[in-house]
Amino acid sequence: MEENFKLTVMTQKLIILLVCVIFTVGCVHVFDPNESDVNAREALIVKHWINSYEEESNDSRAQIFRPKGYRDKIPPSHFRKEYIFFADCGCQWLRLAANDAHDFREGFWTLSANGDTLRVSEDGRLVSFKIIELISDLLQMQRL
Repeated sequence: MEENFKLTVMTQKLIILLVCVIFTVGCVHVFDPNESDVNAREALIVKHWINSYEEESNDSRAQIFRPKGYRDKIPPSHFRKEYIFFADCGCQWLRLAANDAHDFREGFWTLSANGDTLRVSEDGRLVSFKIIELISDLLQMQRL
């Protein structure tokens, strides 16, 4: 009798464990690394970026941008390309006019589905960049 009781308790524990496993497997979210990467890139892009051409290599076409106020390491310059990317996919970009004036223009930005290409509208043109590196304090990209 005692043996039947132990067997019944063990059977009940096994059934409970099996049910828990079934519910757990049924509720697991399928992780899509690309979706996560694109969302992370979108979050990193949203800020004010300033071209730090002093850091660019002469043998590379890649442009380096740093966040505005980047540790005061970006020296003064007559003109630096700047982008301000907003979370709603709007943006502003600094333009150097023919009369040597600087003014921000309105535009929008998008990321490709895999997050490796940034497209920015500038005066009605869509300019595309390949993102080479993107971290919190560095945006390195190459115009396509």
